[in-house]
Amino acid sequence: MLDGALNHGAECGQENTVFTQFHAGGHAIAQWIRAISALAPGVRVYCTAGNHTRFQNQKRMPTNQRFSNFDTFLYALIQALTSDLTTVKWNLDEQPVADFSIYDFAFRLFHGDTLRGMDRAMGIPSHSIGRMISATTSICEKEGRRAPSFYVAGHLHREISLPTAKGAVLIGGAFVGLDGYGLSQGFTPVDPSQLLFFVHPKFGKTASYSISLKHAKISDVPPYSIPGGFPCR
Repeated sequence: MLDGALNHGAECGQENTVFTQFHAGGHAIAQWIRAISALAPGVRVYCTAGNHTRFQNQKRMPTNQRFSNFDTFLYALIQALTSDLTTVKWNLDEQPVADFSIYDFAFRLFHGDTLRGMDRAMGIPSHSIGRMISATTSICEKEGRRAPSFYVAGHLHREISLPTAKGAVLIGGAFVGLDGYGLSQGFTPVDPSQLLFFVHPKFGKTASYSISLKHAKISDVPPYSIPGGFPCR
């Protein structure tokens, strides 16, 4: 959710401090949820922490207590800023993944940094995805739980949809798009986008749309009001 302070060895540091990202992002996303809640009869929010916002003494995301992360700080701020909205229900906890159901379909939401070993051309960690589905299904079977029909993640900065026996693995893209690090690593030059899809009570995931940031309207007046004192560049 935030860019954090990772610089991949760049000479120039982060333009915005982590606090500025947290402050501006919290107020902007809270206002977005407020706008959505005026259109929808009910809004459910599920959260997972990403890898960019881990603390800087961690080379990789920790195995335990993954929630201790600046993304989770952000979610707690947004939850507080929207606490007056009775139609918005938050599901914020310590779990590294978020399991929930939409109609009769089980979903698992996770960031995606655990999917390693992708090829640099198409950026699809197919073997890692296969291992994840197999291991998750086995664990759910052992615990007497229903395995997910749909796995939803981000992290890979591109949209990917891979069908499975019961549903699909959906990588939602990112508003970041291609950056200097991606260019230096030879990643596929994808446009910044985010996946929006709908769930049918009988057929599961049906209609889907790519929200393309490169076509967004840019105006002199920002769409969200960010309190002063900590300017965001």
